[in-house]
Amino acid sequence: MSVEFDKAEVMTFDCYGTLIDWESGLLSVLQPWLREAGVAVPDDIVLLAFGMYSERYTQMRPALLYPEVLRRSWLDMQRHFGIALNEEQAVEFSKSAGTWPAFADSPAALNALAKKYKLIILSNIDNASIAQSQKTLDAPFHAVVTAEQVGSYKPEKRHFNRAIELLAKEGIDKSKIIHVGQSRFHDIEPARELGIPSVFVYRRHKKGGTGASIAADVVEDLLVNSMQELAEAAGCA
Repeated sequence: MSVEFDKAEVMTFDCYGTLIDWESGLLSVLQPWLREAGVAVPDDIVLLAFGMYSERYTQMRPALLYPEVLRRSWLDMQRHFGIALNEEQAVEFSKSAGTWPAFADSPAALNALAKKYKLIILSNIDNASIAQSQKTLDAPFHAVVTAEQVGSYKPEKRHFNRAIELLAKEGIDKSKIIHVGQSRFHDIEPARELGIPSVFVYRRHKKGGTGASIAADVVEDLLVNSMQELAEAAGCA
């Protein structure tokens, strides 16, 4: 598939990792606790452990809300790194997603894109956390679809199907959608299976690897290194 920006009317977005800097957000909470416990763990190992444990919950227990996924994941990580269990930290971590920072280029790029496209978030998150993050992003989203709303987590396709249904009620066909994300596993692969052109935002282009995301053997239709680059490619910058 090719990404035809001039024919599209809608851009759907992954949020955490694409628009919100979830890795910095995660590390800003978890690394101080690890250091306090006397454990030195490289950032990428912390992210890998988080990705492993959180993915287990989101795929095996899709009804769990994301704050509970965070709480359980940190308890598992404490066991993994051999430190004393701290439930208070786990509860604090469970409330952190809405406080994670936006990537510096996200608000301006989103506002530029919104002049040409309807913007929709498709996120593996709960309603309360995304409401906080929307304030951080400060952009006009047409709709937001969360894991809490659809009862599952990507790469399961309920987020995408909900967006397709919402747009169909407005007379907008699936062929008018471009999906944007930073996880080939959670975003690019399901978009491709649904016949939706995809843009991979390679936020880790200076670091390499997948960080807290899961690797997948799938190729996107377009790769950009930033939201600013996406806005330029779409003719909106």
